Amino acid sequence: MPNTWDVGARIVFLWLDLLYTNQVLTPRLETESLVLGVARRVSGADTIIDVGTGSGAIILSLRSRYPEARLHAVDISPTALAVAQKNADIHHISVDFQLGDLLSGYLTFIDHESLSEKEVLIVANLPYIGLHETIGDDVRTDDPHLALFGGGADGFMLIRDLLNQGLELSKCCRHLHIALEFWHLQLPLVQDWCNEHWLTMESWTDYSNIPRFALIDYGHH
Repeated sequence: MPNTWDVGARIVFLWLDLLYTNQVLTPRLETESLVLGVARRVSGADTIIDVGTGSGAIILSLRSRYPEARLHAVDISPTALAVAQKNADIHHISVDFQLGDLLSGYLTFIDHESLSEKEVLIVANLPYIGLHETIGDDVRTDDPHLALFGGGADGFMLIRDLLNQGLELSKCCRHLHIALEFWHLQLPLVQDWCNEHWLTMESWTDYSNIPRFALIDYGHH
């Protein structure tokens, strides 16, 4: 009898019934707090980009809060994009899915003029577990290695790269926010990066009152 992880299982994320497989990160209860926190803090967005979309849980659940926004999602895994596209089709939500590494594709092909008057929101739950961190055996078994440990030795590499790419993207749009999920011990790293670049941030906690999320405001241009 085939393993359900191979053929696809289902999980409820906020108000969405989602398909997922063992080739994408399992949507987590904690990540619901990222979506809800963004919805409370960002009043409007013209364009939303979900970086490292996985199953598509984040970008699809943001549709109800931002019904007029253009939705984009990127992932380095073709398999993850196929799962996310399936979930978008199930819920009849239009998303522009792209294969790519963080924002590299958007920064290369972006139409600067089209974003010049746009409010842009980037959301990301990137791999943030350091290579030497201790986590549960069930997580190691159930989730793809790249989705957990792709952030380098300290787990912060991809987050740092995305924040740096945001500096370039912010020059093209009227206003940019980046919302992140991270390992709670990485909050000082996010704060230090924001201080270095004179940017403001607001953090909040998950359901267990652990600081796991931040919204970085790149300001108006």
